[in-house]
Amino acid sequence: MSEHMISLTDVLGTTAGLLGQKLPVEAGPDSFDLSPVMLGIDTETPIRTTVISQTAWGNLAYRNGDWKILFRKQSKWDGDKVELPEKLRLYNLAHDPSEKKDLINQEPKRIMAMRAELMALLKAGRSR
Repeated sequence: MSEHMISLTDVLGTTAGLLGQKLPVEAGPDSFDLSPVMLGIDTETPIRTTVISQTAWGNLAYRNGDWKILFRKQSKWDGDKVELPEKLRLYNLAHDPSEKKDLINQEPKRIMAMRAELMALLKAGRSR
């Protein structure tokens, strides 16, 4: 259990960190080194504040802090081409960790900001 945002993609960066190695710039573009958290060296400073994930079914999720936006079943990412569907869901994980209350209609500015952040990260091809 951790208060830190952790993703499966961080395994590569964390393993390298535990071995005292730095990842080359082109390796693990979304993998952060969480070894300081695992070793209890620095548990205060967040290492990552955002995470992107995609399921085998094509669902895309973007989390920024306590907020998570879901792009359902039509999202595609193919290199430079990114398409985000209009069917969205938005959750505040601090108040709703089970993702039961969709806030899509209450937070239009947040949705636009998060979409723009996600598009910029996808266009860059990396979050690290």
